[in-house]
Amino acid sequence: MYKKNLILLLIIFIPSLMLGQYGETIRTGRPGQAIGAFALGSKVFQVQSGLTYNRFEDAAGNENSTYMNNNVFRLGIWEKFEVSGVVGYRIAEEAPLTGNRIRGVSNTQIGARYNILEPNGAIPALGLQGRVLLKFQK
Repeated sequence: MYKKNLILLLIIFIPSLMLGQYGETIRTGRPGQAIGAFALGSKVFQVQSGLTYNRFEDAAGNENSTYMNNNVFRLGIWEKFEVSGVVGYRIAEEAPLTGNRIRGVSNTQIGARYNILEPNGAIPALGLQGRVLLKFQK
């Protein structure tokens, strides 16, 4: 229990010790929740991180919980093109049938995004994004 709390605190507070870059606009997104149409811009590096906690009861009445930390690492190559990598780490999960705890990397992807169209009045922004799921899971 102590190790799990320590890992959770480190995940939450270590980003506050890091240095940042300046950008006129911040291109945000929430891994697994929201994806924007814009690329970061040339020579910009960004980390998007999110923590998800689920607690549920299955049909047999077993209580299960999952902690997942998703991180997207984005690097702007040109003004409208970026490459990215995704790493998801499952902190703890109680498997419904076995009661086992599973820990480790659970999601790895590489991808790219190209900003096709900037917003102009009634015309929305449009971006093309693709990712490849890698098999680096535990």
